[in-house]
Amino acid sequence: MAGTAAVLACLVIPNLGSSGALITVVSSPSPQEPDSPQPNESPPITRPLPPPPVSHSSIAQPPAPSKPILPTPATLALTDILAQSEEALLAIEVFQEEETQRQKDILQKEKEREQAAAEAALIEQQKAEEKEVERKRQEEARRAIAQKKAQKKAATAQANQVRSTPTIAHRTPPVYPSSARRNKEQGTAQITFTVTSSGRVSSPRVVASSGHRSLDSSALAAVKKWHFNPAKNGLGQPVAFQIAVPVTFRLK
Repeated sequence: MAGTAAVLACLVIPNLGSSGALITVVSSPSPQEPDSPQPNESPPITRPLPPPPVSHSSIAQPPAPSKPILPTPATLALTDILAQSEEALLAIEVFQEEETQRQKDILQKEKEREQAAAEAALIEQQKAEEKEVERKRQEEARRAIAQKKAQKKAATAQANQVRSTPTIAHRTPPVYPSSARRNKEQGTAQITFTVTSSGRVSSPRVVASSGHRSLDSSALAAVKKWHFNPAKNGLGQPVAFQIAVPVTFRLK
């Protein structure tokens, strides 16, 4: 009977659920045997039974999720890192572009400053050259004026300088007055006059009398009729010249 109970227990166990609960196997005596225990029988054993083997084909597959699987914290952290990296790279590119543009602006401003300095230097050089040209022009003008003044002064000096005195070209002798002959009057009258640039006598007058009025008058009348070769200055030009000549009256 004990063998029969053991067989029944083995047949019953596979049909139990797969909950993994402890199953107690008890050997019950047959109805024909008394209920007293046998001296050699072992007490009933309680042991956990292993779960029955599960076939892979019998495992129920989990249903497909109807919603997207939420990212884990690790996935979120990696995504943030990648996003931050992209932002950092973009910021670096923007910074590099700005730095490149700033360098270009600095070079452009430096070039403009150099160009402005060169233009200012050129303007200053042109002003200096213009000042030098103006200075030379004024100096030449002053030199020309001084030269003209010197020439004029020399011409004036030469004009005032008499190179040749008048010479007599035609002289009419004075008339001896008859009254003076009768009275035996004699003497020399000093006559001064101006010989013009044309050689004529101008403004004759007696500066020293002969002592006789008739003789002085005769001398003046004679001198007025004289004609001279005019005097010439340093330039060879005829000029007026004042002279004095004596007119003498003597009886023979």
